[in-house]
Amino acid sequence: MEKKLTVDVCLSPYLYPVHHREDAIVVVIDILRATSAMCTAFHHGVEKMIPVATVEEATKYKQQGFMVGAERNGVALEGFDFGNSPFSYMTDKIKGQTIVISTTNGTQAIEAAKNAHQEYLVKLR
Repeated sequence: MEKKLTVDVCLSPYLYPVHHREDAIVVVIDILRATSAMCTAFHHGVEKMIPVATVEEATKYKQQGFMVGAERNGVALEGFDFGNSPFSYMTDKIKGQTIVISTTNGTQAIEAAKNAHQEYLVKLR
């Protein structure tokens, strides 16, 4: 008997617990800004992007000397290097850098779902 595959769509990271299944493989797509900014950064030569859920985490990275992008509700936060606009990542100064990013929804979704596949792999072993 074949296992039935299903696709669920969760429109907000805050609703993820409602959709969570232990055997799920999760793909996060934040079409408005977070993933667009990350893709743009990679296109312009960034070495690594570290998504973090909270401004506090982003601040800790900033204090360690990392370049950091942070926004809440579409507004770039003061004291950080970038917001979430892909245009702000279209610069040579990011080439070869590691950038930390925290956004209202996209990095929240990544945080909510980041262990879904790992949990599934552990149970397979």
